Amino acid sequence: MLNQLADLEARLAQAQTRREKIDALNELAWELRNSDKARMRLLSNQAYELATTGEFAAQPYPLGAAASLRALALWNIRDGEFNLAASKCKQALAILETTPQPVLRTDALTILARAYWGLGDYAVALDCALDALKLTRENGAQDREAYALDVIGNIHAEMRQFEIAINAHQDALQIYRRMEDKYGESLVLNNLADTYLISGNLDDALNTGLESLRVAQANGVSQIEMASLGTIGEIYLARQDYDHAATYLQQALALSQQRGSKHLGLTHRMNLGVIARIQNDITLAMQYFDQALAIAGEIGERSTQAQCYEHIAKAYEQQGDYQKAYESYKQFHVTKESVFNGNYLPILPKIC
Repeated sequence: MLNQLADLEARLAQAQTRREKIDALNELAWELRNSDKARMRLLSNQAYELATTGEFAAQPYPLGAAASLRALALWNIRDGEFNLAASKCKQALAILETTPQPVLRTDALTILARAYWGLGDYAVALDCALDALKLTRENGAQDREAYALDVIGNIHAEMRQFEIAINAHQDALQIYRRMEDKYGESLVLNNLADTYLISGNLDDALNTGLESLRVAQANGVSQIEMASLGTIGEIYLARQDYDHAATYLQQALALSQQRGSKHLGLTHRMNLGVIARIQNDITLAMQYFDQALAIAGEIGERSTQAQCYEHIAKAYEQQGDYQKAYESYKQFHVTKESVFNGNYLPILPKIC
């Protein structure tokens, strides 16, 4: 990894032409996607500007623009900005219609599947992910195949098709382990734990979540460490072990604040608010819910907004303030109806 980064940095420094610089920026940005999200975004923005201005103002450099849009869409996904991610993926795919590039097309399709998953449109998400999987198998890109399989597992889990979901995750896990890809291994283990959680298999969920955390920590994969801590916290919450749940969620929240991940921090705050409400600490619960609502409004996460209003209503009920509870329930229903054309599909936090 370090040698690869050094080679890419050297290539960028030695780039002579505008096209060479765009390609070098995009390659380095993509290599940094799992280790330095902020720099990935900075480099991708630079590449996109170079690919669409100056000598490329009238006719953009297609591969340069598509590659930078792919990385920027992934950045949007990780911040929970699913509509923006979908828009960028569609732009990239439109470019790639006339400039075939199987790897870029596969990545754009898989990220688009993640975006539609986040938006709750599972049928379209699955179509995109299956198209990506077909492309990876035609072109022998094993890392992309594993990623597409993991996404397919996530989508089937949300559709409550747990056997298919678990099989897809396990197929992805086998590929990453053969490749000795510790980031991929810890990623899939976390998503598999989440699938077990959704299915109600809390014992396998906890064991798998703890394994994901162990692999992430042993290999310095801080992004998945953050996600695994949150997943384990949710599993303990489902087990009604509120002390352990709060411990893991607080660690996850601290890491999300360090990394500037609003999307995951939003979910951790909401879940910590749920624990505080259950433990009858309504003041603390309201603090967490208010913070979560503010972040949800900022990034447009309407499904989490609806859930927060519902939890706030329950908190007011516990206090015996039925007027405020009624007002919060009204906000809950209004927000719920605005999500996915009235089809309320709560989103669980999965990393990608």
